[in-house]
Amino acid sequence: MRKIISLLLAFLFAVAIFASCSETGTISDGNVKESLSGDSDRSENSENSSESGEEAEELEKFDEYNLSLYMKPFWEGKVMYNETALFVGKGDKAPLLYKATEIVSVRSYDLKTEYKKGVDYNFDQKTNSLYLTSGTTIPYFEEDEYYPSVFINGRTFGCNLKDKPYLFFSEGKTISEKQIAITYRHNGENLIAAPEGSNGFKKLAEKLKKNESAKILFYGDSITFGCNSSGFVGIAPNADCWTKMVFDSLTAKYGATNAEYINTAVGGYSTDEGINNLEERVTTHSPDAVVIAFGMNDYTLNSSQHILRIKTIVNALREKLPETEICLVTPFLPNKEAAGAWAQQFTFAEEYYGLVDSYGENSGICIADVTKVHTEILEKKRYRDMTGNNVNHTNDFTARMYAQTVFKTIA
Repeated sequence: MRKIISLLLAFLFAVAIFASCSETGTISDGNVKESLSGDSDRSENSENSSESGEEAEELEKFDEYNLSLYMKPFWEGKVMYNETALFVGKGDKAPLLYKATEIVSVRSYDLKTEYKKGVDYNFDQKTNSLYLTSGTTIPYFEEDEYYPSVFINGRTFGCNLKDKPYLFFSEGKTISEKQIAITYRHNGENLIAAPEGSNGFKKLAEKLKKNESAKILFYGDSITFGCNSSGFVGIAPNADCWTKMVFDSLTAKYGATNAEYINTAVGGYSTDEGINNLEERVTTHSPDAVVIAFGMNDYTLNSSQHILRIKTIVNALREKLPETEICLVTPFLPNKEAAGAWAQQFTFAEEYYGLVDSYGENSGICIADVTKVHTEILEKKRYRDMTGNNVNHTNDFTARMYAQTVFKTIA
């Protein structure tokens, strides 16, 4: 009976995700620095120039989408911009990734509304978290709304938590509109580790430096297609999906104007679909570099089965496009609370290293380990704080994580 229920949940999971984000197709400002006014919340240990003898990092304009700002690595600096959070119930506390020394700004997800300390929220230094005031205007989910007691078609998943039968789920803007964006200073300690590797696309870099024509193709599932970046769902700040941020950062770094961006990802694709459609969606484009990002929808596979399919994709590309460089992206993790979504994805990443090593040095294949970065962030933040659908899609914050990780690996 348990096996039948598990299979049914997995089937419903596939149908819900594919139906809600199954778009297909090929998708072929500068920095302004200023001091931002508004209420700020300095902790008792706030470090500024007068207290520590160090000059505080100058703030950049953060009330709109800006590629340079969004690509500032999470593992560098002493200012975190627009880290997202979501409250469930008025008594909830939303933890921050790093130990805050000053809360600079708390804004709506679209960055248009700035909330006030003491009026809408307060900061608990001991738990390094924000909490709501009794008269807050910050949106939040009621607990029985976030954990419904009854099934709602297209709005719930089974929940893995005890005494909570269902978990709220939604594509589009519903969840993001209840999230907030927090900008704060921190002391630069205990940062997440920078991804390993760099300059993975050496031949592409030479082409871009010479401003020669070059094609960069992204192939994967719905996350690679763009779900659920704000620009994808049509709300401010209209941030680009992670693939476009990577492409734009590459062309900006090298001053390239003859590069072509190609995204042939499809919502709902597993590695099986990735293999079956490789000719149409990748090889016919003859790209100079390919970024492959599958895994979320391989929830019925173990790590050995998943990596065998990734190897099949790599071997087919090497046979048909021997000069094409390849970046393999390990998967974003699903929500542990979502029944049917959380499976073996967290075990896949380790297999990638053995696969790439098997091709030897100078193979033109590299790994962008998103799984590792996401896992480390999840040790300090909750899944709901940084998801676009509450099950398996990014929001703007985790799309930045993707983009920064991949860019660090290939550039």
